[in-house]
Amino acid sequence: MSTRTRRRFVSEVALASAPASGTSIIQSSTCCGRHSSRRPAYAFAKRMREEAKRLDPRRPAAYASNSLQRTPEHDVTALMDIVEWNEYYETWYGGTLDDVRTNVEAIQRAFPGKPIIVSEYGFCACTPERTEGDGRRAEILKTYTEIYRPHPGVAGLIFFCYNDYRTHVGDRGKGVLKQRVHGVVDLYGARKPSYNLLREESSPIDAFEIAVDGNKLTAAIRTRAQLPAYALAGDPGQSGGGRW
Repeated sequence: MSTRTRRRFVSEVALASAPASGTSIIQSSTCCGRHSSRRPAYAFAKRMREEAKRLDPRRPAAYASNSLQRTPEHDVTALMDIVEWNEYYETWYGGTLDDVRTNVEAIQRAFPGKPIIVSEYGFCACTPERTEGDGRRAEILKTYTEIYRPHPGVAGLIFFCYNDYRTHVGDRGKGVLKQRVHGVVDLYGARKPSYNLLREESSPIDAFEIAVDGNKLTAAIRTRAQLPAYALAGDPGQSGGGRW
């Protein structure tokens, strides 16, 4: 698999529209592991991977880990084919942007040759002192994507979450509307300002320019060489057009 082929930006929008036909690219052994370097969690993920491989040895296995901040080399991720990292610096983890840069380098050193997918990053107004502020969500989306995008080891990003979601541990709302405010749209699908930024950052188009010369109009499209990167097949100027 080439580096260019692997460097695909995956958004929550794409995941939500993925077919439920069992043809997904990645099969996670389990997800959202908080203590995946501790013995019980490690053993559980190991057994899950073994069973997944028994059922389908061709499909890559991954584990969305919440514990790659310290000594990533001891994480159960070492058993997997793909690194998945739930990253929440400046929110759940504290820390700074410099910690993000340092951490992703440490992960790449721990698992050389394995593609890294940031399986979650974003902003959740999930604690009393962390009030909802979509401006902060947009800021994290922009600045963190700029860190990950040029990194050669990062193969994909998932900005979490697409929508605010109902949960029994939610800290907003009551009863059946108890929820966590974590998305670029609200519980009813109404778009927040960060929605448009996610759409722009998820686009494979880096620049779109139109030039007018008399009665001649020229359109130039420049695609991204980094995340997200797609192959453009066909000629947009010919009958039938091009496609991603």
